[in-house]
Amino acid sequence: LLESARRKAPDDDHMLMYYIYLNEGQIFQKTSKYMDAEESYTLAYNYHNSPVPLLALVKLKFEVGDYRKAFEYSENLMKTDPKNLEGLMY
Repeated sequence: LLESARRKAPDDDHMLMYYIYLNEGQIFQKTSKYMDAEESYTLAYNYHNSPVPLLALVKLKFEVGDYRKAFEYSENLMKTDPKNLEGLMY
């Protein structure tokens, strides 16, 4: 479904692409396709520099035990959104 939406989405609709990749990342993470999830979250962030995909990346890396990378993403999140208390938990 999301692949079809991605193919049909206009190239210049960055917000639509952001949400497609963000949702795709969540699906991949819930189905334990962690590398695909990381790629989708990164693409979502590239389309819209929101703290949401950064927090998703923090949680993803923490979940798979890559604590160093989780910390790096958490630092980036704090630079982007210093009031994001959830990001401080990792």
